[in-house]
Amino acid sequence: MSANLCFKCIKTPKGYYIYDRYSGDIITVSDHDYRHFKSYEEGKIEEVSKKVLDKYQKNGLILPHEIKEIKHPDSDYVQYLLDRRLSQLILQVTQQCNLRCSYCVYGGLYTNRVHNDRKMTEELAKRSIDFFLEHSIDTDHLVVSFYGGEPLLNMKLLEFCVDYISKNVDGKKVIYTITTNGTLLNKRIMDFLSSNRFYTMISLDGAKEEHDLNRKFKSGEGSFDIIMKNINMFKENYPEYVKEFLQINAVISPKTKSKCVEEFFNTEDFLEDNQINFSPLTLTGLKEEIDIKSDYISKREYEYLKLLMFMLGKIPKTSVSKLVIESQKEVKRLYKQLKEHRIVATINHHSGPCVPGNSRLFINTFGDFYPCERVPEIECSCIGNINDGFYIEKVRQHLNIGKLTEEECKKCWAINLCSVCINQVDCASGCFTKSEKLSLCSSNKRLALRDLHELIAICEFGYNIGTEDY
Repeated sequence: MSANLCFKCIKTPKGYYIYDRYSGDIITVSDHDYRHFKSYEEGKIEEVSKKVLDKYQKNGLILPHEIKEIKHPDSDYVQYLLDRRLSQLILQVTQQCNLRCSYCVYGGLYTNRVHNDRKMTEELAKRSIDFFLEHSIDTDHLVVSFYGGEPLLNMKLLEFCVDYISKNVDGKKVIYTITTNGTLLNKRIMDFLSSNRFYTMISLDGAKEEHDLNRKFKSGEGSFDIIMKNINMFKENYPEYVKEFLQINAVISPKTKSKCVEEFFNTEDFLEDNQINFSPLTLTGLKEEIDIKSDYISKREYEYLKLLMFMLGKIPKTSVSKLVIESQKEVKRLYKQLKEHRIVATINHHSGPCVPGNSRLFINTFGDFYPCERVPEIECSCIGNINDGFYIEKVRQHLNIGKLTEEECKKCWAINLCSVCINQVDCASGCFTKSEKLSLCSSNKRLALRDLHELIAICEFGYNIGTEDY
């Protein structure tokens, strides 16, 4: 009777709920029914009583079902998407950098990357752009991004690329983006970025003490003062451009004093209109474990609680830290997903992976292809190169990373809430293995349960959004 039931019991101070994998719905249940479901979930009884089940199953809920195969829904379209629908090209124009940030993926803290003198050649950049244009025929809007190291160290190549693209793209909008540490900005570079409408992301970790703790020049001197000088010059000479196109990225490391960072970004007038992204330190691929202080965690949790209070209309937006304000998008995304009541498919895959190379094709200075700039530059992550093109079967393998844990995924209550992709898998062995992927399962299920619990809690207090908020 109760074979192949898959659900999760959730209790809050105000009620009892079941997350039903089959319908993708959260169901309010009575205390009596909850106890039945909870005992079944814990393995204390072999089946839920027919009387309890019937009233839900008559409404199409908590029905027995089976996922027969783990397969990503885009698997059959990989060839087309890579042949004709690429949307973003990310060029690693150099692996050089004039800073030595303590947490940088090239700075020796991680296993896969180190600083070196390599720069992308004009020939490789031209071939990469040609490849991108040839494989984005059915894409209306193209994005070309420049990445490092510090990309402004190869400014000549940036100018070459923009000129080459302008002469070879007709009838399509091209959006340029760049991520820079901001230390090399000058009037000529600012003219170039503003005239070509670059979305410019500058790395700035907060006030001087917090920023200079990690982001130093090779000499050991902090970089805060020169970055602030350059940002102010940018704002003075190109105020409208800066307001629309300049963004800030702040890396929040375990050593960061979150309160100081928050106060800086909440009080600096020149950042008032700009988007500020807060990026946690990447913990995948570290050579040694980093101690995350409890006060750092508690501060983040407190600020997130204030965000939920804002979403309930209990406090104004001005009371919410900029460190967490963007997190409301994830709450709304989950709300929308649950409202859609997607019936689980018999052929399924967790939702983490995008089609590698399709949405963010990263090409490094050697001409190797990777799914995005966040993925480690090692052999098992490589999905092609400029000479051979895409390794289609390898792309399919990365897309279907759930195959590594197929039997576990088939039975998992959180499969539709799981966000694991290859970037999260710490492939210490040099390839992606079942054991390494399984190591992520408990934490991802814990996060999924937390997200459901929080969403239920704010809905209990009246949270509701319309389709215009999606």
